[in-house]
Amino acid sequence: MLNVTLYPDAESIETNGGLTTEVEYVSLINSNTYGPPALVAPSSSPRDLHRAEPGETVLYINTNLVPAFTIQELED
Repeated sequence: MLNVTLYPDAESIETNGGLTTEVEYVSLINSNTYGPPALVAPSSSPRDLHRAEPGETVLYINTNLVPAFTIQELED
């Protein structure tokens, strides 16, 4: 599980007023994304390839609209 905090503007970054949620996967997209977007997933090995399956939660972050975010892997 991943803990994600989105900072929609500079003020939210300065005041640590971001929006936080827990999801299973994060996918990074923008106007230049073609094909499957990058997927951030908890993994014990960087060589593990993960894909979201039906019923799992994916947060899509449009990097053109969200200036900053943090992703923290939570312990199982």
